[in-house]
Amino acid sequence: MSLCLKITVSALLLITPLASLALERTELLPQGETSVRITQSGPLWNDFNDAFGDRLRKDERIQDFTEAFGGKLKKKAADGKFTLETRTLFEILKLLKGEIAFVYNSAAKTSILTMDRIYLAATASPEDYANVLKRTAWLHEQTSEQTVRKKETFNDVEIVCDIIRGGEPTQQTCWLAWVQGTVLLGSDREWIEKSIVRLQKEPVTEPPERKLSCRFPIGLWIRKSLEDAEDDKRAKSEALWNALGFMDIEQYQLGIEMKDGELILDGNLTCSELGQGLFLLLDTTPEDFSDNRLVPDNASSFSYGKLDLLTFWQALPEMLKSLPPDMGMPLSGMILFFEKQSGLNIEQDLLAHAGKQFTWFSVPESTNQPMLISVELNNSTAMENSLTTLLASPFAGTWSSAVAVSDFRGHTLYNKKEKTSDAEPFALCVTDSHLLFGSNAEVVRNTILQMERTGPQEPFTMQKTAEKLAPSTAFGYGAMDHRTAPAVMYIRVSDSTFSAGFGIQPDVGKPTDGKEPGENEISLDHLTSFLNNTYHFIEAVPNGIHHRIVFENNKNQGAR
Repeated sequence: MSLCLKITVSALLLITPLASLALERTELLPQGETSVRITQSGPLWNDFNDAFGDRLRKDERIQDFTEAFGGKLKKKAADGKFTLETRTLFEILKLLKGEIAFVYNSAAKTSILTMDRIYLAATASPEDYANVLKRTAWLHEQTSEQTVRKKETFNDVEIVCDIIRGGEPTQQTCWLAWVQGTVLLGSDREWIEKSIVRLQKEPVTEPPERKLSCRFPIGLWIRKSLEDAEDDKRAKSEALWNALGFMDIEQYQLGIEMKDGELILDGNLTCSELGQGLFLLLDTTPEDFSDNRLVPDNASSFSYGKLDLLTFWQALPEMLKSLPPDMGMPLSGMILFFEKQSGLNIEQDLLAHAGKQFTWFSVPESTNQPMLISVELNNSTAMENSLTTLLASPFAGTWSSAVAVSDFRGHTLYNKKEKTSDAEPFALCVTDSHLLFGSNAEVVRNTILQMERTGPQEPFTMQKTAEKLAPSTAFGYGAMDHRTAPAVMYIRVSDSTFSAGFGIQPDVGKPTDGKEPGENEISLDHLTSFLNNTYHFIEAVPNGIHHRIVFENNKNQGAR
């Protein structure tokens, strides 16, 4: 080998590892309870705007809610309800367009969402940093608290220190600096100085992907809430969390990105032990849900999945024993009372006859959304006999007269009598292979007719897409057409609280609580009017569960 070639090869060997050791901004951040990273934030927001944002901004109801919500946040900030670091972070986030990475801890003995001890490292040009200093200086002028800005120098880099004067322990400080294309925000000067030294020595890698990633330490939050509780309450709460299997949860990681105009949400729940408590309900082995007879072609939403009710029930007695007596004994007593009065053993006479597969769907019908849940059966005759025994038992004595029994194509249909209308709510029927439970009798009868169809049944368009998106490892998947299946969710914000709820809206256009949303409220029914179809699946991964939700873009939405 020639000397020139040897020198060239040696240089390549030296350069290659050095290039691979370029600094990631996330490496600058200390350990924090919660972490957030947005890569290529400017292009990511542009992609979102192209798909959804423009239409959202033109909507008056959304703008009214956004304005009211923003006003309440400003009032909280002016009243000193947020820490100085939190207020500074919110202002900085509005100005940045590249990578944004930050971590924070929860403030002691407050909401787990209250930010404290914040550290941020983000892409910023000199012009961006100048805007940061200008904007944060303006922010301090908006509060009633006395804020002082000091400037010092470290390694030829200017460090800005903002201080809220109030004397210990209320005095708050926030540190800012810019070096080598990176803006730093931190709760202490030592971290700022260490980051400056490292940035001056190592080049930074700018991540090419466009994505938002968050890590939420659910397990730590649960443990912290227990530490703050009184002794007796802590013991009860810990017993309950243990019984439910939630003490084994470690963290939840969420990834959000845009691909071909579609919004994709990936969530990973990490658990140290998955087969405990409520997680026993999940059968995570992959399944082929190829029977297309159950879901009608006009379904507005559907889901396939698996539940191991029998295994969960067999573990339930030990779970109840682990609870404090005032929690476990009433539930055990209710079970014993039911079995004695009904003459049925829940495990042997009901759950032993049920399989693991279930199907759920809703259909558009005028202004309503009838729904049906079907559970696969391994012994339909035995299940039918158990239902007959239940209706003839003393347990059913008080309400059996309110249940109408009829025959439909050789199947016994049970439904609740409705005195004030022609509706037949809450209908139940055992077929040759499934237990059907519908929100009315009509949806049950239609499903029986569907199941009687012979020959292979082709899935409809939304179902085909859901099958294509779900991997072979999925143990459940489904879809929803938001144009015909309005979901209901209220998001309510006040000066002191935040609350939300979710469900399927049975009566389109009718608020669930009978009240129209106020200026500080908005419903998912309205938000989803901007969507077409969403698809989802769930699968088991090492040490946890992964789920994905795909929000279909207008341009990609296929004809039904």
